[in-house]
Parts: sequence; structure tokens; C-alpha cells
Amino acid sequence: MNILVTGGAGYIGTGVARQLHQEGHDVRIMDNLTYGGRQLLPLLNTAAFILGDVRNRGDCARAVDGMDCVVHLAAIVGENACKEDPTRTWETNVLGTQNMYIAAKNAGVGKFIFSSTCSNYGQAGLATENTELKPLGEYALQKVEAEDWLEFQGDVMILRFSTAYGFSARMRLDLMIQEFVLDALTTGKLELYNPGAKRPFVHTHDISLFIGRAVWTPPEQGVYNIGGTNITKQELANEIAALTPVKITTREVGDQRDYSVCFKKAHEYFKFKPLRMPTGFIQEMISLWRKGIFNETVYVNSTH
Repeated sequence: MNILVTGGAGYIGTGVARQLHQEGHDVRIMDNLTYGGRQLLPLLNTAAFILGDVRNRGDCARAVDGMDCVVHLAAIVGENACKEDPTRTWETNVLGTQNMYIAAKNAGVGKFIFSSTCSNYGQAGLATENTELKPLGEYALQKVEAEDWLEFQGDVMILRFSTAYGFSARMRLDLMIQEFVLDALTTGKLELYNPGAKRPFVHTHDISLFIGRAVWTPPEQGVYNIGGTNITKQELANEIAALTPVKITTREVGDQRDYSVCFKKAHEYFKFKPLRMPTGFIQEMISLWRKGIFNETVYVNSTH
């Protein structure tokens, strides 16, 4: 199958492109290289590359030519990155999604897979795909807006991903698990806001495997929660504290999100459950840091 991966130079995209190639697909990556292209070097022999921006309809049309499936990951991700240039963020996350979908339909692409986020739930108990959405930040608000538009089209598979963790060729350290581990290793402290707040998590490798299953399954529309586990901030901090010395305290202000997610629909439909859990990655990150193999501190979704 010929598959376009938008945002294929990103934290999730690099792994998705590699996985799809390993599964026998012909992969094309489209990315504007906001954070550079060094991470694509290992993929030069496994994926074609188009330098393009989803805000540009011509770039979208060029990228989808000859494709059977589009995996749309391209986005400006995270609250800090979204706040840097709100207009560019909306044009990328909402208008860019519309541009890519329209280009795909005009080119006769058979399947469109959209990467969304479980952050859309904001505050909830155990959220299913039918739970009312309560986005609390600009990134989630824009994902909801893009979802609403795509669902109106009626033929899109929407994957709401849990908070990601894991290593990547384009690493991010501003996601919760990585951020907590990094703070513990560099400062010996963890400050938690609302320690009992729950969040869902999924490993980058499992995201790639889920997308691999989504590509092969019938092009059924609908929303699917993608993840492996729900844990509280306190439980996460305790796991880290069991592996490295750290002082855990609380603070008065912080992220208001507090929700857990039901993954039953996706696990049953795609016939796959995640292979990895946070404990193993925490151990791996601490071990590699101590060995000096992994010690970067600058990987965040911000251009500052």
C-alpha cells in the first residue's frame, strides 16, 4: 500500500514511518521540518520525502498523488508551542487538516486516518468515545474543531491518542513521563499539582503498531481511544522515586486535566493491546541517562 505520513519527521511520525515500511508499505513523508530533519537520516532508504506544509494546498495535492492512505499526524503539538503563534497554530491544526483531507479526497485516496488526542476529554471519569468533550487548552480545542469537521465528512478514522512516552529519533522531553524523569534526574525534585489526577498513557512503539493495524483494517469511520494504561501523577512519581532519589512535593497551580480513558473499543476492533507499560520505559530512561548514552535536555515542542 502507498501511504503518506504527514508530520513524518516528528516525535510520533518517525516511528510510524519506520513501522509501516517494516510492514511492507511504500511510505512517503511530508513535513515542513520545523524542528529540523536530522531525525530523517535513518529513514532515507525506507521512505520518500516531500518538504511541504499542510497550510499550502499545493503541497498537500503534491503529497497525496498516488497514495492509497493518508496518516495525518502533522500538527503543532502542546500548549507552549501552540501559544507561540496562535494564527499559525490554527492554520496548521485545523485549516491544514481540512486542506489535507480535501486533497486526499480529490486524489481518490481510499483511507484517511486522523491523529487526535485524549486531552479532548479534559476532566472526566472513565471516558469512552461517547463521553462529552471538555477541552481545557488551545491544542485540544483545535483537535476538537478538526474532529467535528472531519466527522461531518463521514468517512474518517479518528484515533485519540493518550499521552505518549518513549524514545524517538525526534525526541521530546516535555511530555509528562519524560518530564518527570528528567526533573528527578537533574534536580532531585518533583513538584506535583493535583497528585491524584489521572492521565492515560501509550508508548510510541505501540502508537506505531496501532496505526499499522488501522491501515490494514476496513476503512470504517469513527473515533477510537488509543492507549494502554491510566495512572495518577502520584503513582507515576512513586515509580520514579523507587528507582532514583527524589523529593516529591505539591504545588498550588498547574495542569487542570484529570481524566482516565476506556480503550476497550480500540483493543477489540484492532485486535491489539499495547505491549509496553510506563515502568519499563522509566527504568530504561534512567539507565541510559546514568550511562551517558542519553543526556539531552533540549527536546521540547517550542522554537525558543
